[in-house]
Amino acid sequence: GFNAARGLARDASEIAFAKAQEAKRQGDELAVMDALNKAHLLRTDIRTSALGKQGKNAFGAVEPSMDQWKTGTEEIAKGLVTDEQRTAFRKRTDELGWGLNDALASHVSGELRRFDLETTQAYLDNQRNDAIQNFDNPGEVLMAVDGIRAAVNDHAARNGVPEEARKAMLDDNVSKTYASVVERMVNVGQDLDARAFAQDHKGEFGKYASSVD
Repeated sequence: GFNAARGLARDASEIAFAKAQEAKRQGDELAVMDALNKAHLLRTDIRTSALGKQGKNAFGAVEPSMDQWKTGTEEIAKGLVTDEQRTAFRKRTDELGWGLNDALASHVSGELRRFDLETTQAYLDNQRNDAIQNFDNPGEVLMAVDGIRAAVNDHAARNGVPEEARKAMLDDNVSKTYASVVERMVNVGQDLDARAFAQDHKGEFGKYASSVD
């Protein structure tokens, strides 16, 4: 009878222990899930703010955003009470952080390329305008064209532009500038100068050649 009673007590103790362990496991799961809900909201806020930055305003957005993520998740983790909870939360937020970093880095890279193209094109337009304004000064025209060549080559180097595309961009901008200079000469009645300029740069007018014939 005594051994049987002791066996029943042991069984009851084991059942109670198992229930307690299951309750702890469930409690850990729910605590981590609640913390992760907060982390997801934080991640969405950080992502939305960073991805809303465009052009040069996007530059440097990754580091402060990731600092905000680190600080925010550390603050959320303070609400967890066991090592198991904290370990599980940290494992998942590390993964979420890597994804966030990748998304932000990709956005900044895209905005950098877009800003580069817009800024380079504005510079090329300004150089062409300088050549047109100074159409009667060969040295100024040459300097503007040199500026165009340098800007296109630098843009291609920064962005890994294939050689064929670099050459096409360069030819288009140089030939357009030369054609614009000839057009300006004709418009102010300097036909002879225009003809001489066209002859000097024969073969450099590309698709604009028909406009200077």
